[in-house]
Amino acid sequence: MRTQIKNIIRTISPKFFKFLQNTQELRRTVKKKLPLYSEYYQALLLGKPYWGQIYGGGPYAPNQSKGILLKNTVNQCGGGKCLEVGSWTGGSSMIIGNELKRQGKGILYCIDTWRGAPNYDTEKCDRERWALNRDWVWKIFNRNLRTSKLTTYVIPVRKSSDEAIKDFPRESFDFVFIDGDHAYKQFKRDLLNYKELVKVGGVLCGDDLEKFLPQVDEKLTKINAEEDWLLEYGGYHPGITLAIKEVFNDQVGVKDSFWAVRRTDTGWKKLDL
Repeated sequence: MRTQIKNIIRTISPKFFKFLQNTQELRRTVKKKLPLYSEYYQALLLGKPYWGQIYGGGPYAPNQSKGILLKNTVNQCGGGKCLEVGSWTGGSSMIIGNELKRQGKGILYCIDTWRGAPNYDTEKCDRERWALNRDWVWKIFNRNLRTSKLTTYVIPVRKSSDEAIKDFPRESFDFVFIDGDHAYKQFKRDLLNYKELVKVGGVLCGDDLEKFLPQVDEKLTKINAEEDWLLEYGGYHPGITLAIKEVFNDQVGVKDSFWAVRRTDTGWKKLDL
């Protein structure tokens, strides 16, 4: 019956039918996004850090699996001098910074342009594009540092990872976390560049390793290596899968897509997570 009514309206008044469609789509969007915005504005009003998913934030939060893994990995290398590539709204930055604050020592350098990677799909999401044009992601990141009282432990470096690598000497960090551009060429370049900054005994880790190359179709992965995400095989980041195979031959510890290795006198060893 409902379908018949829709067909009648479409026939009699196509413009009115289009208006109804748009209204329904708006209602669905509001219903989906309202809880996210409610959480965001509540954090603003209460002067608390924002851990949610607006503008692509998350999934790093203190009580979530990845947040716990990240915190434990910082502990395994004893804090100290830390660096992350890709900070965005600061979820992972707050996890690392809070652990350094708890230990009462160390510093974290956060490298990001806060403008999105070249393959960051703002085309399908006007909200993200609007926010980037107004520097809102950068502003949320800085607000999160202030409300978390982490400004003395975190140093933002607003540069691309290719530019920022020139600012740091080799083997100068205890901990390096890579969660920037997921496209194959840039991610592999970040791996090769930033692993050289890790001291012997230090940890290199990152996110979004859902699949190792033997678990997926190699040809499909290579063809789509510059794409951010593939839906096949339950969903994975093809560029990260391919680069981890080529740089570390899949010899990395991994849990919930969080991966980690430790630098030794003779090379790299997978880290138990």
